[in-house]
Amino acid sequence: MPTEPRRSPWLPRGRGSRRARLRRATLRLGAGLGWPSAAVVAFAEALTGTPWSRCDEAELERVGRAFRALLRTAGAGAAEAAGAVGRARPGPQRGRPAAGVTGGGGGAPPGP
Repeated sequence: MPTEPRRSPWLPRGRGSRRARLRRATLRLGAGLGWPSAAVVAFAEALTGTPWSRCDEAELERVGRAFRALLRTAGAGAAEAAGAVGRARPGPQRGRPAAGVTGGGGGAPPGP
């Protein structure tokens, strides 16, 4: 009994060929980074060494994996910039000096 080909988790269900859906999904992933379509196409062509119009399913899957990795990295960077990652790590409490910091000036910078 033949098995159904494994569907990529990021590939939306819908109309059209699998390749066409992969192309649309790739453009959406790039748009998630704020990239215009032309930049997504150029990235895909540079990554695969194949013109966009000739990228096959395997190549488009590879580009999709690369974009998902970029989105994870960008998401982690945005969270860190917003302080979300920093709050998850234990650190000095406000009003208390960090371990190893000495001084009794109450945190005021030294005068001239």
